[in-house]
Amino acid sequence: MAEEVNIAEAQNKFSEYPEEMDKYFADKKLIIKAIPIRYKMVSEPEFSDIVITSAKQYIDFIDNELKFWDDKDTKKIRVLNDYYNKLISAQNYFNNAKEYYDRNDTNNGRNYLNNSYNYIKSDYLYSKTKLAQFFINNKTKENYYFEGLECVLKGEPGAQIHGYASSHLGFIEGLNYLKIIEQVQGMTKEGLGQFSENVKAASDAYAELNNRYTVAFHSQEQRIEEIKNKNIEAVKKLEEESKTYFDQKEKRCADLENLYENKLRIEKPADYWKQMHNMYSKKGKLWFGFSCGVAIAIVAMLICILAFVPNVFDEQSHWFDILKNSAIVTVVAGVAIYVLRIFVKMALSSFHLARDAKEREQLSYYYLSLIQGKAITDRERALIINSLFSRSDTGLLKGDAAPAMTTNIADIIETVTKK
Repeated sequence: MAEEVNIAEAQNKFSEYPEEMDKYFADKKLIIKAIPIRYKMVSEPEFSDIVITSAKQYIDFIDNELKFWDDKDTKKIRVLNDYYNKLISAQNYFNNAKEYYDRNDTNNGRNYLNNSYNYIKSDYLYSKTKLAQFFINNKTKENYYFEGLECVLKGEPGAQIHGYASSHLGFIEGLNYLKIIEQVQGMTKEGLGQFSENVKAASDAYAELNNRYTVAFHSQEQRIEEIKNKNIEAVKKLEEESKTYFDQKEKRCADLENLYENKLRIEKPADYWKQMHNMYSKKGKLWFGFSCGVAIAIVAMLICILAFVPNVFDEQSHWFDILKNSAIVTVVAGVAIYVLRIFVKMALSSFHLARDAKEREQLSYYYLSLIQGKAITDRERALIINSLFSRSDTGLLKGDAAPAMTTNIADIIETVTKK
C-alpha cells in the first residue's frame, strides 16, 4: 500500500506556494512508483509507492532525489542519467507551473503540473530501494553492463545483449540479483534423477512409436504400388484427356486472340463512323433548317411583290419597265430557288452520308459477331471489308458512285498488321 504523508506536518498554514497548487496535489494525491513498471521481474514490497499531497512535499521529493542521482559517474551511464534527467524535467515544469499560478493562470499551471508528474510517475526508480542502491554501487561499470542487467530485470533475456563481455557480466549479475541462479543450483539430486528417468521413458516411447511408424509407412508404400499398377491405363487415359483438353483450350485462346486482333482493327473505324454519323446528322439538320428558312423567304418575297407592289406590272407602264421588273423578279426568284436547291441537296447528302456511316458501323459489329461465331468464309470476309472501306456516294455529283476496289483491302490490312 502507498504510504501517505500527513498534510498537517508537511504543509503549514503559510505555504510558500499558491493555494491552488496545494489544492491540486491534495485532491489528486499523486502516486509515484518506487520501482519502474518496466522492471517486471523486480519486487520490493517493503518499499511502498510515494503519495504526494502538497506542492512542498513534491518539490522536496524531487530535490532529495536529485542529490542522490547527481553524480559525475552516474551521468556517464545512460540508464542512471535518465533518472536524473527525468527529475530535472519534472523540476522545470513545476517551476513553470508556479509562475503561471502566480499570474492566476490556473489552466496552464495545471497543464505544467501534469507534465511534471508524467515524467516520474511510473518510470522512475526511488533512491531508497535496494535496486537503486545496487545501481549506485555499480555506477563505475560500462553502459553495456547496465543493458545486460536491464534485460533480466525487464524479463526480456537476450533483447539487448551485445557482443561485449560487460553485457554478459551485467546479465549474470541480474540473474544473481533476482536469485535465479540460486534457484537453479538448488535442484536436488532426487529431482535430477527423476528428470533422467522421465527422459529415458520418453526416449523408449519415441523408439516404439518410430517402429510402429516405420511398419505403417512400408505397408502404405506397398498399397500405393499396387494401386499404381492397377491404374496405369487409367492414368494414361487421363493424360490423353488432359492433352486433348489443353489442346482445345489452346485453340480457343488462339481464336480469342484472333478475335481480339480483329476487334482492334475494326474498333477504331467503327468509332470513326459513329462520329461521322453524328456529324452528318447535325449537318443535315442544319442544312434542312437553312432550306426551310430560304423557302419561307421566297414565299414571303412573292407575297410582298403580289400584295404590296401591285403597280410593278401595271398595264399603263411602259413596256421597258415591265420587262425590267419582270427580269428583276425572275433573277431574284431564280437565285433564291437555286440556293434553296443547293441547301436541300446538302441536307439530303448529309442525311445520306449519316445513314451510310451508321450502316458501316453496324456492319463492322456484325462482322465481329460473324468472326466470333466462326460463320464467315474468306470470300465473305473480303466482301464485307471491301464494303466497309469503299468510298461513300455523297449524292452531290452525277455519277458519284462508290467504285469497286481492285485490290483486296483485307489483304492490305493483314499485311500492315503483321508488320
